[in-house]
Amino acid sequence: MDTTYKTTKADYAVFTKACEQFVKKFCLGRWSRSYEHVSLREGRTAQIGFNIAGRSCIFSLAKEWDHKPSNTEIRMSAVHEVTHLLTCRLLHFATERFVNEEEIMEEYEAIARSLENVFYGGTCIHR
Repeated sequence: MDTTYKTTKADYAVFTKACEQFVKKFCLGRWSRSYEHVSLREGRTAQIGFNIAGRSCIFSLAKEWDHKPSNTEIRMSAVHEVTHLLTCRLLHFATERFVNEEEIMEEYEAIARSLENVFYGGTCIHR
């Protein structure tokens, strides 16, 4: 028995709106963003791909889920992917062979400022 749920245009709209909302909250507005509604590897509900040098990313919502997701579940998937965007530069620095400590500390502080904005609504310093 096939229990796959096909996500809808309405589900996709919830996902894209949530991504944009959290990109703004995390002060990531300088990233060029695109979206797609595609088939993903089994078990994945969403994913992000990014080009750090070009400051561009693509958020993807899976067309198939193993159950009918609630709007909250879709929003949680969006937040999860935006969090990957928030931390992608730090991950990049962590995997580089030659790393500048100043760049790491700068990114570390930028993440802290972004989280401050989420919790206290300060002024964004877009990254």
